[in-house]
Amino acid sequence: MRTGEGFRAVTRTACERTTVTVFGEIDIATGPLLQDALDKALATGTPRIDVDFSHVTFCDCAGLAVLLRARADARARGIRLGVSQVGIPWVRNLFTTTGTDTLLADGPAAA
Repeated sequence: MRTGEGFRAVTRTACERTTVTVFGEIDIATGPLLQDALDKALATGTPRIDVDFSHVTFCDCAGLAVLLRARADARARGIRLGVSQVGIPWVRNLFTTTGTDTLLADGPAAA
């Protein structure tokens, strides 16, 4: 578990899936903590990583950049990475407006 002011990431691995549940705000200050959590999830070698955003209260472009870097790294390793449970309309809007909603969709990575 990694924590920062207003941020926490909890990682669980079971069978062929690693789930990173993110809590709090993701911004320029906490983005590196998210990156660290995702790097550790990628290091598990499971073929699937789910990033659960159900407890995220804010995410800006710094957080989006971390997710896109992790997705690119996952694809290079043959790992599927998806973001699910995006509950905050502002965060959903960030993904939709930037056209990254389909890239980060909870599904198989494009070939």
